[in-house]
Amino acid sequence: MVPDERDKGAGPDEGDEASPAVRRSAVATPKATIAAVGFLLGIGFFPFMYSKVAPYDDEGYFLAILRQFLQHGSLYVNTKSSYGPFYFSLVGAIYRLTGQSPTPFTGRLIVLLLTVLSVVMFGATVWRVTKSVAFAVLCEVVTFGVLIIVAAREPLHPGSLVAFLLSLLVFALASYAMDQRNVFLYVAGGVVGALLMTKINVGLFAVAAIVIAFVVGNDQYGKRLRVTVATGGVLLPFVLMSQKLWQAPRAEFALLVGLGLLLTYVPMQVDVVSLPRRALLVMAESAVVVMVVSFLWPLADGTGPTAIVTGVLIRPLRQAGIRATITPISFDWAAFLITIGVVGAVLLRRDRGRPKLPGPSWIAPAALGAAGLYVVGLGTLSGTRLQLGFLAWLPGIAMLPALAWIAAAPPRFRLVLRLLVPLSILQILHAYPVAGSQRGWGMVAMCVPCVLALSFAAKRVPLWVQARRAVRGGVVGGLCLVLLIGAGLSPLTAWHNYTQLTPLDVRGARLVRLPAPEVKTLRTLTALVKRRCDTFYSAPGFDSLYIYTGLPAPTGLLSNWPGALTTDEQRQLVKQLARAQASGERVCIVRDLTRAKLWLSSSYGTGPLGQALSRYKRRIGQVALYSVSVLGTPGSTG
Repeated sequence: MVPDERDKGAGPDEGDEASPAVRRSAVATPKATIAAVGFLLGIGFFPFMYSKVAPYDDEGYFLAILRQFLQHGSLYVNTKSSYGPFYFSLVGAIYRLTGQSPTPFTGRLIVLLLTVLSVVMFGATVWRVTKSVAFAVLCEVVTFGVLIIVAAREPLHPGSLVAFLLSLLVFALASYAMDQRNVFLYVAGGVVGALLMTKINVGLFAVAAIVIAFVVGNDQYGKRLRVTVATGGVLLPFVLMSQKLWQAPRAEFALLVGLGLLLTYVPMQVDVVSLPRRALLVMAESAVVVMVVSFLWPLADGTGPTAIVTGVLIRPLRQAGIRATITPISFDWAAFLITIGVVGAVLLRRDRGRPKLPGPSWIAPAALGAAGLYVVGLGTLSGTRLQLGFLAWLPGIAMLPALAWIAAAPPRFRLVLRLLVPLSILQILHAYPVAGSQRGWGMVAMCVPCVLALSFAAKRVPLWVQARRAVRGGVVGGLCLVLLIGAGLSPLTAWHNYTQLTPLDVRGARLVRLPAPEVKTLRTLTALVKRRCDTFYSAPGFDSLYIYTGLPAPTGLLSNWPGALTTDEQRQLVKQLARAQASGERVCIVRDLTRAKLWLSSSYGTGPLGQALSRYKRRIGQVALYSVSVLGTPGSTG
């Protein structure tokens, strides 16, 4: 399969003769529509971002370490994080350029903007391939439904930046499939570099997917290399989860990802391409440039090479041993059987031409569209609302490139699926070892090839082509509503519930509204800490309190999830608390009594940190399930 000038993509109108002015207008209007829909989605679901505070307070952690980085520099020295320098450099630059500081208000605004930009880029990808505004809007709605839920749970988490970078990568790869220009490879490589320097495992998954897409089934590479790359891709999830493979959910996770890739290889091997070997080198060059640029600010601010290696490489490798959640895996047996049947038909007919489905010629495209709709429903409806079926769409997505080959889709369209489907499959590994909000960030890319399949089918089914524009728009609009409401999302509900909540009304939390009892607790606790403390340390972490109170943190070692701090880091933190105490500061310990048992059951309980904090026993106040203590024994006055 080598795209040529006779293949102009999936849109029937792309090659029409028109004046330059008409062509510019035809392009500008869809772009404006796609941008407007993204903006309206952001407005419609704005309350989602400002109507909750997660009890585990990842938001506060990222706000606090960003504040530390902006004030003190020395990334990975004065701050503790498993995320890369690109995140800190980009978000830090946003704050420096706008003159703002990290707060719940500004942080949530940034995440909402990233979410809107992400869905606009996903929608733009569909329009770039199909020239269908309606299905571009459908893609925006579907991807927004996936992202807004997780964005609202953990504002300012790097996952939202990962989703945005992923949307740029999807657009660049799809654009390269439609028009093989090096500029798209440079963009794709730069984005991969940014992913590597934001969350290295996610970047590595992108690297693996791109290598698979450009090598497997590419006659420019030798058979031995193609087999090696294909085998490595299937083994990747098993190697990644090797520490936890004895747990059934982990083994199921690895099996579904590996099986999805394996079944995708069949149409890739049958539908051979001839992509230039230099393509991977071009992407590598731009990736290296972005990676180097990512280090400039941290290096200039005092971060040494050893600290960078520790923060970027070593800490992330320890994540699986520190935190891991076991999430039930949903396996859709029907999707599995259908996928095996479709891929098997391709495999059996690889030397005898495409298998012909019975009936009219539009049956094969209709089957491709039905598969896309089925798979995206499995992902978005089960994976977001029920929080159980985030893998139900695997291995079903492997049907799409197989059915595209059966339906004799244009070479460029098949190339788009070749580049995007492996990326979609491997990105779900983002949900390991912690399958929380990572499920949404890892799943969102799968929506694009599904909507592309649906759009391609629509333009080849007579019933759809012959229908009036209003009817087609109504059907797509209805599908948008079904997928949103089916995922438990409604802008009317969001705004209604938001207006019934109480303004939090503490420092940095403008527009944040919560239930009245929660507001009373947070206001009272904030007032108590401001009145009785000069600085504090929370155990387990409640770092938003640094923003609410305006008090400085005594340390940058704020990542105190059970096991996150090494013994040496615990000793360092203890010394920092002791120095603050010795200098005359009123050092307080804020404890979340609902999570204290879990925190103490980790290495902290018997480690240097737990022993040091156990001396802060004199309680000076309690607000609901939060206690505030200072150095001394219960009942003492010193």
